[in-house]
Amino acid sequence: MSWILPAARKRPSNLGVKDGVLSACPSTPNCVSSQSTVASQKVEPIPFQGSPLAAKLELINILKKDSRATIITETDDYLHVEYRALVFIDDVEFYFSKEESLIHVRSASRVGHSDMGANKRRVLAISSAFSSRQ
Repeated sequence: MSWILPAARKRPSNLGVKDGVLSACPSTPNCVSSQSTVASQKVEPIPFQGSPLAAKLELINILKKDSRATIITETDDYLHVEYRALVFIDDVEFYFSKEESLIHVRSASRVGHSDMGANKRRVLAISSAFSSRQ
């Protein structure tokens, strides 16, 4: 952890699900969300078949294959994962909506302004890996 920028070490206080909604992205271009109404920050939610629990277990299997990913919080319908790069940490959240059979996702950098598309590429890769297993 000594290489992580000090500003990136502190976990945001706005993470989690409130009334079925993940936190909105800030105005900076280093966040994407399936629940965003801003076109440049919008990514598609991940559809799943079967139970949310089965979907969550499948997603966890995918996440565990990435050495940069650490699951921080896990509840019945939510995962918070930290992705570590050389000096940065990104927070990725997954909300499993049973009613919609969708996994809503939000991926945001803790520091900086632009992420050069890293959060969007990560979400698309996770979505692709998940979809190929359904």
